[in-house]
Amino acid sequence: MNYRHAFHAGNHADVFKHLVLTRLIALMSRKEQPFAYLDTHAGLGLYDLQGDQATRTGEWLEGIGRLWGRDDLPEVTADYLRILRKMNPTASCATTRGRPSWHGAWRASRTACCSTRSTPKTGACSRKT
Repeated sequence: MNYRHAFHAGNHADVFKHLVLTRLIALMSRKEQPFAYLDTHAGLGLYDLQGDQATRTGEWLEGIGRLWGRDDLPEVTADYLRILRKMNPTASCATTRGRPSWHGAWRASRTACCSTRSTPKTGACSRKT
């Protein structure tokens, strides 16, 4: 099977996954002890939601698209949406992060993040002490 995440980036499952991960990292960052986050199935660092692949399926419209621009969402979405809005300062959501790119946004002090990919490009590791 040939899976290309660019067709599905920002869909409802992607939003759920990133909401959960963002919340877990935020909660773990409250602790004084260091922790590590290892992502074994990371994809690309950035996805163009206005690009050919994403617009062919339009799946992001039922994920990020449903949250974008709303101000009546639960507090648990705040960190996730703050990060997305920072990278999309205009009124529309044009790009979304892949997990390697989220690592930099999630990093807290005493945290090490590492991702690996199954593509020919190497994974990315980052550490903030």
